[in-house]
This record gives sequence, C-alpha cells and structure tokens, in this order.
Amino acid sequence: MKTSACPTGWKSTGYFMDTPASVMVVAAIESGTLVMVRQYRHNLKRHTVELSVGGVSDGEDPEDAALVVKDREPILDNVIEQYFDMSVVEIPVVEVFDRLGHDIDGMETVGALLLARPHLISVENRCT
Repeated sequence: MKTSACPTGWKSTGYFMDTPASVMVVAAIESGTLVMVRQYRHNLKRHTVELSVGGVSDGEDPEDAALVVKDREPILDNVIEQYFDMSVVEIPVVEVFDRLGHDIDGMETVGALLLARPHLISVENRCT
C-alpha cells in the first residue's frame, strides 16, 4: 500500500503491483495476417483476442524472449488449448484495426497494435 500526496494537499492511498518484465509480439506473416491468441477471460465472461506475450528472465535479452514467444504460440498443444480455452488465430491486418474496441480491446494489445500500425502498412496494402 502506498500513500501519495498532491501539491494541493489531497492524499490518495492505493495498492500497486510491480510485475516481472515481459514482451508482446506483433507477428505479421506474408499472407497479410497477424498471428494472435483467442482466449476466454473468466473475469470478463467472454473471449478476447490478444497479441502473444511472454516473460523475460533475469539477464535475458528482450529480443531473444520475443523470438521464443513468436516460435511458441503457433504450436499450442491441444491440452493447453482445451484447458485454457485458447487458440491461435490469424486475422487479416485490415480486419484487426476494425475489431479494436470489440473483441480486441485489451489496452496492452491495442496500444501495441497502434504503435505497430505504421510498420504494418505494407502488409495491410497487400490485403486490399
């Protein structure tokens, strides 16, 4: 728990989490699609579509961790998919941006996609 004070004297007390380092991968493939993960989020009571993520070990280069995530996601095994109700999906780049705020609405995923969009224009153009 931490208490913060504003210059006006107003105080606020709250909790914060310091989470381990992680990477998020925007994986675009030649066909003009993005590789994403569709999974059921119990707290939301619905499925969401998200980018692939993974942890970064102490001393590990984030780029190396991202390569592990990129290679891991397309081959989720059936046991993991059934237990966690998740699957790998390919979505055309042009469709991804239309789905923001619908089934693609996690702030980390939305932010990463918006930051990556200038780099995805050539992929997007191949689809149109």
